[in-house]
Amino acid sequence: SFLDELAAYHELSGPYIVRTFGYGTRMVREKSFREPVNQFHIVMEFMVRGSLQRLLDKEPHQLSLRRKLTMARQIASGMRRIHDHGMV
Repeated sequence: SFLDELAAYHELSGPYIVRTFGYGTRMVREKSFREPVNQFHIVMEFMVRGSLQRLLDKEPHQLSLRRKLTMARQIASGMRRIHDHGMV
């Protein structure tokens, strides 16, 4: 499923969707498992202001109604693109 997710990120590149630059895997030994397990990493675009959730939690009054509406439209556009690819 990890490789499927990577393929989906590659296919969905475009406006209003966070870019993916690469990935990595490594074997780690966790205390709760007897055998080593694969740990997966995805390298994604750095968002200077952090996540949308952080922005809404920390700075809710610093966003104008116009900016909130613009963000909502951009999110809807990204979600439509994802939906068009049968992923949502």
